[in-house]
Amino acid sequence: MSKDRLGDTQGWLLENAVAGKLGALRRGHVLEFADRVSKNDKTNNGAALSLDWSWYNSRPDKDARHAIRAYLLASLYNNDIAPKDSHAEAERVKNKVKNWLLAEISSRILTYLGDTDTRAVLYQLATKGGGTQRATATCTRCDSNVGVELADRLGKGGNVGVVLIDMQGDLEKGGDIGQNTHYGGTTALEHQQDVLQIAAGLRAIVYDIVIDRDGASEGGLTVQRQRRDSYAEAARIKTSPLLAQHFPGAQLRHIPKPSYPTFFGTLFAEHLAADGVDTVIVMGYDANTCVAETVFGNPAKIEQVPLRPISDDEMRKYLDTHPGDLPLYARDPKALRWKIAGGSKIETTQPYTIGLLDSNIKVITSRAVLMCGSQMLRPEWGFLSEKAAT
Repeated sequence: MSKDRLGDTQGWLLENAVAGKLGALRRGHVLEFADRVSKNDKTNNGAALSLDWSWYNSRPDKDARHAIRAYLLASLYNNDIAPKDSHAEAERVKNKVKNWLLAEISSRILTYLGDTDTRAVLYQLATKGGGTQRATATCTRCDSNVGVELADRLGKGGNVGVVLIDMQGDLEKGGDIGQNTHYGGTTALEHQQDVLQIAAGLRAIVYDIVIDRDGASEGGLTVQRQRRDSYAEAARIKTSPLLAQHFPGAQLRHIPKPSYPTFFGTLFAEHLAADGVDTVIVMGYDANTCVAETVFGNPAKIEQVPLRPISDDEMRKYLDTHPGDLPLYARDPKALRWKIAGGSKIETTQPYTIGLLDSNIKVITSRAVLMCGSQMLRPEWGFLSEKAAT
């Protein structure tokens, strides 16, 4: 059976990117690189990566050979060499130190990919979520940034809205949530402001979403009321003035929510249906919690609970008469509650909450408009992700 040199090389790239050994080359870069390679094979199904070095000749160790193949792959796609030159290039770099190879691999792949932080990515439903599993998406890199995508799609008569999530509070005085991180020489906050300015100029719909438990539980909320500018202006919890100042001109829907997922305890689904949007530009904070749960859904929580509720007062009375269980209480209070209740059971304590993809709504975003305190995006974000799959 012939070796899958191309597959092995891409696997090596992913493993080393996740391990942080390839400098600025992230997991998402490797995924996008592999996607482009699959659509335009320059290796003759991996043949151009064959080193053709016999075991009895002096040759580098196995990992070094992997690095050389990855270097050849990066060089082929960055047009540094042609396929016919790959063997000669392998001989030329055969004795280069590994750190040099790693640096060149990262540099050449990043150069080939171009500025991926500001360019938009389109997410479309692959599989719906449910139970403990979120929805999954197919990722397609767009040619432009999210602002241009918004303008182009609206100009062609598309039903496109902007979803701005949890950019509340005073960002001038607050902590760093990633708003000052530069992408393509411009801060994330400025990228978001640019999108809102385009939305306002084109009278696009903006879903202004904030965490406001009191506002979400207020009686008498209707879709019609939440579409009035006066509703947003009177809200107790508001989007930062640095962004809200760009709302005038847009069709605003101010939506308070009780917790992270936007579809839980809100009229968000009703707004989307009333507006008839099929595509949304998504921006906001935090990309790994509130934004991710709004896009990919929020998994159900499955917990082990007592067979019957045990109050704190009942637990205290039990310990007064069973002092021998004090070590168990100190070590695991939940286990003591299960013991007092006569056992435990597995229960769904929070059902699955849908996301935009579950609703068959296309999502467009970019790294430049997603803020994340850790600056590390989860695997669900595909090309934008830096974390390993779990």
